[in-house]
Amino acid sequence: MKRKNRDIKWRRTRPIHPTYITTQEDYETLITHMSKESPQRTLVREKFAQFMEAKKKNLNPSMGIMEIRGLMNERGWISEDKMIHDDYKIVFRREDWHGIQVPNIRFSACTSDRKEMHSTAYELAKTCLNSWGEFADSVPYQKEDGTIEESLPLTKWYTLKKKQSGF
Repeated sequence: MKRKNRDIKWRRTRPIHPTYITTQEDYETLITHMSKESPQRTLVREKFAQFMEAKKKNLNPSMGIMEIRGLMNERGWISEDKMIHDDYKIVFRREDWHGIQVPNIRFSACTSDRKEMHSTAYELAKTCLNSWGEFADSVPYQKEDGTIEESLPLTKWYTLKKKQSGF
């Protein structure tokens, strides 16, 4: 069976998953792989619109904890928070890093002071967003003291996967 439009040069060897749309080029590439009648085409348009809307929003200290968690969710982070006795713990994690699936990347913070709950969530979200920009070509991890560093084994694995997938 011959492929339609064989003369078109595709930008990628395989289609992009709708959750990995991060640029206008990704959006256009994904749309060109879909037929005009595809119901998934509408989903892709909605996902891209949501992504662009979230990109316009900036993290600021006046946001509440739920607003911070919602913003992080829109940017691809999964958030969890727990109150155990008097301790508040918040975790932001990702299952992909710049479009490549990697083992669970996780950043967490904890406080026992209820007055510090908001600032703990805000600072952790800020750390996550900074590490997203800072570690574009490598994979970070959080040390026991809370500092963020490059994970050498995961970075080697990540660059190999990146080359294989054509990113």
